[in-house]
Amino acid sequence: MKRLPTILFVCVENSCRSQMAEGFARRHGAGKVAAWSAGSRPSGKVNETEWDYVITMGCGDAPKHMSPDDFRKVRDLVARHLRCFLSESAHGEPLQR
Repeated sequence: MKRLPTILFVCVENSCRSQMAEGFARRHGAGKVAAWSAGSRPSGKVNETEWDYVITMGCGDAPKHMSPDDFRKVRDLVARHLRCFLSESAHGEPLQR
């Protein structure tokens, strides 16, 4: 089975924007991409002003809680891509992934 490209959407609280982006990617990229959302400082609740939009986008009605293993996978993925980005930006040559 072919591994799908993975997209991680990150915002500060994971209470609206990243979840909306994840829902949009899952809905329109079904079977083509794996999508996740995360927050650098997760709030633990959905922004009430955006509540209806989040549900309409198919993102669910509450922030997701990841298992420690899933959290570590996301953390490591972000760190790996950030190191690559910083290496490319600083030296003009890509870091081996």
